[in-house]
Amino acid sequence: MNWKQALAVGVCMLGMALGSPKLGNPMPELSLPSPLPERYLVALYSHDCGDISDLWKEVLSFKLPVLAVNAEGILTPAPKETLFLQGNTATNLSRSLKVTVYPTLLLIEEGQIVGLWEPNGTGISEALGLKSVE
Repeated sequence: MNWKQALAVGVCMLGMALGSPKLGNPMPELSLPSPLPERYLVALYSHDCGDISDLWKEVLSFKLPVLAVNAEGILTPAPKETLFLQGNTATNLSRSLKVTVYPTLLLIEEGQIVGLWEPNGTGISEALGLKSVE
């Protein structure tokens, strides 16, 4: 491996080390009108996700409270059943969590990230250990 290839691999590994929320990390404090429960989902998304209506259906099927975080400045609504966060607060939260791909889902328990789903082929139920409630 020459020095250019080694540098490219190193930069890639650094990006992986810095990217994606980490299990066990605390959820940053938020100033919200009402406190969040001990267990809830965070759906981080942006305008460039395309049609995520099927994602919303699945997320809401778990019957957990959902904090919908619309990051990156262009308003994209969320279902009325969610607590909606947008604007700079949403973008800053997404970046502080080191979200690198939208949409990303987090399962939060007692203020800690205990589950993570990114669109990589793994199902949401499997990644978060949740089951739909019919």
